[in-house]
Amino acid sequence: METTLFFLFMLPGTIALGLYDVLLKKTLASGINKDFLLSTVFMLSGAVLFLVSSFIGFPEVKTGFWFALAISVVFASAGHYAWYSAMSYRDEVSLISPLRTLTPPIVLLTGMLFLGERPTVWGILGVVVTVIGLWFLMYSEAGFAKTKLSTVLKSQGVKMGIATAVLFAISFPFDKKIVVLSSAVFSGAVSFFLIGVIVFFISSFKFREPGWGIGQMFTRKSFLFVAGLVILFSLGLVLTFEALNYSFAAYAASAKRLVAIWAVIFGGSFLKEKNINRKILAVVIMIAGTVLSVLGG
Repeated sequence: METTLFFLFMLPGTIALGLYDVLLKKTLASGINKDFLLSTVFMLSGAVLFLVSSFIGFPEVKTGFWFALAISVVFASAGHYAWYSAMSYRDEVSLISPLRTLTPPIVLLTGMLFLGERPTVWGILGVVVTVIGLWFLMYSEAGFAKTKLSTVLKSQGVKMGIATAVLFAISFPFDKKIVVLSSAVFSGAVSFFLIGVIVFFISSFKFREPGWGIGQMFTRKSFLFVAGLVILFSLGLVLTFEALNYSFAAYAASAKRLVAIWAVIFGGSFLKEKNINRKILAVVIMIAGTVLSVLGG
């Protein structure tokens, strides 16, 4: 029953996040400053979820919530900033999005350290298969571009994507804690809003790059982009957060990598990105790893 509920929340959540990645890439390509976009999307998403939480009723906030929230927000803020940075480079979303499959191997360690979870042999095997799929993705991209594998790995988008995976792996166990100690909607509301505020506060002291400012939101195109990002991000994160209640952190992190296949498919369909067939094959290998991890757990 718990496995069914897990996929019932995780599958539509990952579809929404796959669309979010593609729309994010397109929005950043339109010239909107990444700092402004990140802070705006997250503060609005947090506000929306606060309204939802007030409608359905605020949950009991149990002991340990605020401490776990503080750690989660710090590392998640850095992780999402690295992700927006990765998406702002010229690398295709169908290459960058699957990089977050590096998160589950690290979550195996952080889950043991912070949550006391003990992965099974099948869970570990699933993570290994996921990493093999990631290697094939990088290798196939190098072959398609007629360049060295090291050249692909050294690109700015790939570097920031890898940094994102590491930061999310640290925040992930604490994400699970704040969900368990309150609720998916409430924890999402608080953490998203705080991340937006933190990024806005830090960015306000930086040099104002082109594309920063509320004036850009007055255009119909920019408004639709931001509205779409808020809806997809809020929906995707709440559903995948809710799924955390029904699986170990490492296995949930693996299943969440289903976002990659949707990002590859949507990237090929909507952004006309290249080498899609090989990328899909690589992500299918990763998904085989996620199935082993979840069902083996």
